[in-house]
Amino acid sequence: EACGEPVPLVALDDYCAENNVRRVDALKIDVEGYELFVLRGFQKMLKENPPGLIAYECESESCVGNGYTSADVHGLLLGLGYTIRKARGGTITSQNAHKPQWQNDFIATRA
Repeated sequence: EACGEPVPLVALDDYCAENNVRRVDALKIDVEGYELFVLRGFQKMLKENPPGLIAYECESESCVGNGYTSADVHGLLLGLGYTIRKARGGTITSQNAHKPQWQNDFIATRA
């Protein structure tokens, strides 16, 4: 629900299949702690025809309330071959993904 109003939900993979979307060039995710769920609902496309750019917001406090950490989101994208950068500078690696400095806005790209 948003502002007390019911909001219909659909997994991005289902939406793409139902609407014959075969390619997504860029994806922007800002869902207040539900980023991992969005990415899980986009697994087929992420594996078969991944977007070249994913911009997302991820704050540990919001994530923890939903049973995961920001490192889980970063780890999923790193595992799919993305390079992640903090929108305001810096590069995330598997060695530093857990640090609290890696919150807020991120850009994930694939070559």
